[in-house]
Amino acid sequence: MNKNNEITYMRLIQREIPNTPTYGYVGKILKINLSGENTQIEDIPQDVVLKWLGGRGLGVYFFLKEVNPEVSPLSEGNKVILATGPLTGINGSPTPGRITIVSKSPLNGRLTYSSVGGQFGPTLKLAGFDVLIIEGKLSKPSYLILKDKRVYFKDASSIWGKDVTEAYDKILSTLHEEYGVSENNASIALIGPAGENLVKYASIMFDKHHAAGRMGFGAVLGYKRVKAIVVVSSKNMEIKVYDKDLFRINAINVIRRMKNNPIIRDLTSLGTLGALATRVSKFNAIPAFNLTKHVDLNIDQLVKEWKERIDQKESRREYCYGCQICCHKHVKSKSSEYRIEGSSPEYYGGLVSLGTYIGVTDLDFIIYAKNLCDKMGLDAISTGQTIATLIELVADGRINYGIKYGDKDTIIKLIKMIAHREGIGDELAEGAQYLADKYGEPVTAVTNKRLEVSLCNLNAAMGYKLALATSNRGDVNQVYLKHEVLSENAQLLNGDDAVDYAIHIQNLMAILDSCVICAFSGYVINLSDLSKLLIAVTGMDFNESRLAEIGERIYTAERYYNALTLGKESDELPSRLGSVPAELLNRYYERRGWVNGIPSVETLKKLKVIE
Repeated sequence: MNKNNEITYMRLIQREIPNTPTYGYVGKILKINLSGENTQIEDIPQDVVLKWLGGRGLGVYFFLKEVNPEVSPLSEGNKVILATGPLTGINGSPTPGRITIVSKSPLNGRLTYSSVGGQFGPTLKLAGFDVLIIEGKLSKPSYLILKDKRVYFKDASSIWGKDVTEAYDKILSTLHEEYGVSENNASIALIGPAGENLVKYASIMFDKHHAAGRMGFGAVLGYKRVKAIVVVSSKNMEIKVYDKDLFRINAINVIRRMKNNPIIRDLTSLGTLGALATRVSKFNAIPAFNLTKHVDLNIDQLVKEWKERIDQKESRREYCYGCQICCHKHVKSKSSEYRIEGSSPEYYGGLVSLGTYIGVTDLDFIIYAKNLCDKMGLDAISTGQTIATLIELVADGRINYGIKYGDKDTIIKLIKMIAHREGIGDELAEGAQYLADKYGEPVTAVTNKRLEVSLCNLNAAMGYKLALATSNRGDVNQVYLKHEVLSENAQLLNGDDAVDYAIHIQNLMAILDSCVICAFSGYVINLSDLSKLLIAVTGMDFNESRLAEIGERIYTAERYYNALTLGKESDELPSRLGSVPAELLNRYYERRGWVNGIPSVETLKKLKVIE
């Protein structure tokens, strides 16, 4: 775009901004108080979205505004915020089928987030709301139906204890019989037995196949006795775009570049398992055996076998709304022992955590174990790595239990025991760090901020490691490996380059989670792209400078809230991932305007986190 066109483009920004956003946003928040079974609808102020954008940003804003940092994650005072963004549900937008969940984690006590795909985000906006805030606690297990801007509280006693698939099918049948609603205009978020039993890393499953994993938000809903949340779209609802022609031009440009990106092309054909395994293996960096060893995989053979298991036709049923990447795959195992078909395991939440980390390379077993985790409502990453911690503790004589690496049948048994908190599963349900601390060998838990991590074991990738060490929630997305591992011209970073990269990718991901679009678009998309898309969609002045400040604000605000919660901060990696030099960490803090990992008052005021 030349200079004259840029001037014309900026003139399209609305000159008279209404109090409530009307383009890209619905402009409404729905608050559900479970304790009183009542609801309240509020407007979203224009100045709030200009500061916090949407999704993850709005979730952080509402926690700062409404939730005492001392609130326990498993209490009536904790909230679950499901927030869309201005690009969610916009047809033609890059990867518009996502929603961000923000809450306090029962696993590590932090204010944090999880982004998830499927249909729920767009359906919530088409039901008339940008944000859904759930607070309080029900008197009995129930599920919620949001239809025609009303909330119905339905008895869940008949599905409490059922796995995700069984409960989903039962709810869908009720929707059809009582409300004439089909899955074509409804989306369901629900928990499995793990959430009901308050497993600290329980997931919320969306449309059966999409997990809001990590962080244990399923346990928060379980504590609140919410089995499911059903959202029904309205036929009369429309998400308005300010300048459709300009939006289409810029969206096409981004999507064309996405489709030409080698990483995204591999994600489209192979999902994350095949796309990442081929790249990470080149560095001998696929974690294995609880990060004590490496496993030598025949990647060509693995990819060949993986392709044979992907059902591309069925996969189309499971793609996220309007997605151009289509990484979510439906797979069919070939083993007679672990015969199953369903949602595909990913690289991190499958090949690593439910595979190499526990001494398994059998793809059919990994498919089976991942689908079992989904049915139980368990985060696959934390589940596999907690079991790996157990295996090492057993091998070291710390725990007397019959299991070793590669013991498939016992691993399957343990997944079920964790979900139901039966036997030793009750301890495993607390997470790897709890287990390692209790039995006196903390090093066996490969965790950061008590969250299980091990996406890549590449000691020299200092940009990735610095971003991981300073993560507000404890882990990072695979996109953080973009520069040093996954790109065709991957290049290791150090010094100021590593600091610049860590801050840039952290802020960019905060913005993507607030737009809300898929993190995988981060392989291509930049602030300039987002600025053009957001201005065309909303008519508001989301210029590059404003977006950069929003990303910085969100990341700093999360850090501030968690410092208030914990009273301190720690950015030390587990020893098996190697350390980040103190000099590098201090440079990062200086650039952020933080002191010993905590934002200074001056920085908080500059970013308008506090007055």
